[in-house]
Amino acid sequence: MTGTAQGFPPVDLYKVGDVYFVRDGNHRVSVARANKAKTIEASVTEYQTPVELTSADTLDDILIKSGQSNFLQATHLDRLRPDQDIRLTNPGRYKRLLADISRHKYFKELECSCEISCQEAVVSWYDKVYMPLINEIRARKILKRFPGRTEADLYTWLVLHRAALEKVYGMGRIPNDDVVEDLAAEAPASPVKKIERAIKRRLNPGSLPPPVD
Repeated sequence: MTGTAQGFPPVDLYKVGDVYFVRDGNHRVSVARANKAKTIEASVTEYQTPVELTSADTLDDILIKSGQSNFLQATHLDRLRPDQDIRLTNPGRYKRLLADISRHKYFKELECSCEISCQEAVVSWYDKVYMPLINEIRARKILKRFPGRTEADLYTWLVLHRAALEKVYGMGRIPNDDVVEDLAAEAPASPVKKIERAIKRRLNPGSLPPPVD
């Protein structure tokens, strides 16, 4: 390996957006900083990502954006629906969205007795499942009740806990407007507790069947 002018080989870096990650050469970087060197010779491998990273991003920011990037690369929603703005504050919840899309694809294929492409499933899920619930959230201006959260956060909470309650009580699908309306009417609390209290309040507790193991 060819040495630099200072006698050190170049460090090996990854560049993602405007952020650099050291793949090999952390010690050399530390020495350069200790010597107040303004530059260091480096071999840079650049990766393209649909989500912009900046040098101001914290580790949490990078993890969240990495989850978003993986989601967009899997769904191509940034290309299929350029105006989409699906952002979660918990990167692990992107897997729930992917599972939601897979479930939607499964039921669409049962409905039409045919096979649909992943791209068709993504577009159908976004237009017919995701956005209708987001529009309900926007219409009631619920997001302002949850500082630091996103519309996609509320979507995952609403879908997850509506499904859980439907399963426990053997109910049919609870309409979007019912769930969102009750969420909006509740006093500030965690979204999970709001949804559970709201739906239980609408039901006649005496008519509920016992949970099935």
